[in-house]
Order: sequence, then structure tokens, then C-alpha cells
Amino acid sequence: MANFLLAEEKDLILLPESLTYLDGAQVACGFGTVYEALQKIGICGNDAVLITGLGPVGLAAGALCRKMGAEKIIGIDISTDRRELALRLGLCDSVLMAGSDNVAEVRDLTTGHGVERAVDCSANAEARPQPLGRLVNGER
Repeated sequence: MANFLLAEEKDLILLPESLTYLDGAQVACGFGTVYEALQKIGICGNDAVLITGLGPVGLAAGALCRKMGAEKIIGIDISTDRRELALRLGLCDSVLMAGSDNVAEVRDLTTGHGVERAVDCSANAEARPQPLGRLVNGER
């Protein structure tokens, strides 16, 4: 948020010419933020994943889950534009409008099973306990 920043050389990377400064910022902010979390929860080809919040970090989560081989990716957001973008880019298999019926809707999309992994990228306190706590397998 400033014109200049003092940083240590070890913290800098040279962007390939094919990437703009904006590309680099998106990778560092959106992808960098969620990558380690996805590594820690262990996304794999057997997983259905729920992503609450489809802003830059949530969309990055969808892209990374797709590349990590997630079987099914379900997104939830209040924004029509973000839900449509997630579908158009192939980052989510299904998207839902954020609301009180999300638990039932996700269960319907997973034949009652729920998801193996869930990531909250919404920064919304209401998004955390409602779907995450009741949709991950084993926590019914």
C-alpha cells in the first residue's frame, strides 16, 4: 500500500517476463496464503472439498485443489459474480449461494456423505461454524 518497500533480498523472487507485477502479487497473496493450508490438510484424489468464500484466496484454493486432484470441489459465496467466475474457470464443480440451507445442499451434492476437507476463505464469522463443523465426514 506504499510506493516503496524495503525488503531483504532473501524474501524476493524474480518474476519471469511472462508474468506481470499484478500476476506476481496475485500468486503471492491469493495462492501463497492458501497453499500451505491445503498442504497441511492433505488434499487428494479421494476428497470432496468445500470452500467457503470465493474471493481471490477462495478462487486460488479452488485452482490448487483442482491441481492437487480433489474429486469434487464445492464453493459457497454470497456474490453471484464470484460464483459464476468459479464455475466459468472450472475451479468449482458446484457453487451455492451462502445461506442457512448450505448444510443440506452440500449433503445433497455429496449423496449425504459430506466433504472430507473444508477451507474457510470467507473471513465471515458466520461461515466458519455452520458448514465447516457439520459437513466434514465424521462430524455429523
